[in-house]
Amino acid sequence: MKPDYDTFKEEIENLFRKELVIYFDTVDYANHLTDGSDELNELYYLRHRVETITRIRMTAALDALALSKMLPLDYEAARKWAKYTLQEMNHDKMFMGDLKRHGVSEDQVFGMEPLPATVEMGTFLEDKIVNWSPLAAVAYSLFVEWNSDQYSEQTVDRAEVKYSSSHVKGARAHVNFDVNEDHLEIMFGVAHSLLTSEQQMQQLLETCQVISKLFRDYFQQLHQNTVVENKRLSAA
Repeated sequence: MKPDYDTFKEEIENLFRKELVIYFDTVDYANHLTDGSDELNELYYLRHRVETITRIRMTAALDALALSKMLPLDYEAARKWAKYTLQEMNHDKMFMGDLKRHGVSEDQVFGMEPLPATVEMGTFLEDKIVNWSPLAAVAYSLFVEWNSDQYSEQTVDRAEVKYSSSHVKGARAHVNFDVNEDHLEIMFGVAHSLLTSEQQMQQLLETCQVISKLFRDYFQQLHQNTVVENKRLSAA
């Protein structure tokens, strides 16, 4: 038997909070995007926005794969998932508009190789969707929406202070859109609807832990490829 909705939601959020502690304890520059105590590093910030667009486009294909697996399992959950994923597909435009205000073109964005952790994330999710459950795709969205709910507005505020409101117009719209559409609560509902047993709940938690680990790897690689690499080149 699967847990009731409130217990399910509490278990997921408890896990996410524990994973946040690990993130802040182990990742260099972990709070840089949200902590205003030092100046925002432009290379780090812009590369992160580029990678955000890359992930949006990558997960759009995975979301479609998950939809095909979800339809025979729970049509109503699939209907909600389809609406959510269609909305998410357009969010790359929001971040692209901001990057253009920084002088970063679409060709530059799509010409950048994704960081290894992003590629690994795509490979992991595809394997889990195909060989386990479309819940893997929902787990990713749950993780992203929950963390966005915690920190995205702080990141936008920080970038607006350094640049201008026009430089974060898309990112601000993205935050407001997610809140207004209540994306996080929708994802909790879809995930719980698809859940079938306590065993599957444990598999879902384990999947979320892997996703969290891959995001820690991503942010470590982001720091290495921007801040550390720039210091090395400057010293040379």
